[in-house]
Amino acid sequence: MPAPDLVTLVSADRTWRGVAPTPGVALDIRPSGWVSMCAEISGLAVGSHGAFWDWEVSVQVTPVRYLRLSGGYRYSPGRVESGSDLVRVHLAGPFPAVALGF
Repeated sequence: MPAPDLVTLVSADRTWRGVAPTPGVALDIRPSGWVSMCAEISGLAVGSHGAFWDWEVSVQVTPVRYLRLSGGYRYSPGRVESGSDLVRVHLAGPFPAVALGF
């Protein structure tokens, strides 16, 4: 009696890092000298394989010179396909930030 035709599933994880400039637009509104509101969207098309996007809205407060506090919401979806390979990224959520300037 022949053996049944079983399909073997293969899964692999790989970590990679890269830097790529993403074109986009940004809007910065300063109602006062120490408060600003920002919105930006950018993306990177990967030909017919897919695209990565990023948008963000935030409020920045400069309570004292050289110190900036900000917080907002960031949403970064992305999907790239090549044959049977698939990369799907979904990052979203609120963020706080502190910056020291010189």
